Amino acid sequence: MAERVRGEGETIQKYLSRPSGTPMTDVIHGFSVETFQSDLKELAPTIWKLLLNSSAKTDRQVRRNKELVFVSICAMISMLRSQKANNFQVVIGFFLLGSGASKREIEVIHHAGLSISYNSIIDHIQLLAAENLERLQTVVKEYTCSIVWDNIKMTRYFIRYLA
Repeated sequence: MAERVRGEGETIQKYLSRPSGTPMTDVIHGFSVETFQSDLKELAPTIWKLLLNSSAKTDRQVRRNKELVFVSICAMISMLRSQKANNFQVVIGFFLLGSGASKREIEVIHHAGLSISYNSIIDHIQLLAAENLERLQTVVKEYTCSIVWDNIKMTRYFIRYLA
């Protein structure tokens, strides 16, 4: 049993890892808790059943979807196995920063294993910005055109519209 759980832990780690050089935009666009949930049920059936059977079984209304909690637990397992198996934590970090969480709050959630650190989030955002700048430069080179107006205000409006 222990060997089976260890193997499934390794499978989860591989699933939540990304190859070196994977664009951050791919990580963000590929993120779906529902997809993680269905994939983890298939990739780690023993761990999933252990979590399901160890959780409380009640008939009363539960405010929390326990399967979403299981996804978080599996993501934390992957981080324990490898710091690079952090796709889930990266997206959670982006969400926290985008939602206005403070550096201290992010660090607390990082220490709990649910997110990457504040500094790592900033590093990942810089990677994302560099990728998007490169994409913008490619588009501008590919679709080059010139438009000239003699009205300066109209040019500003057009530039804002393109941005």
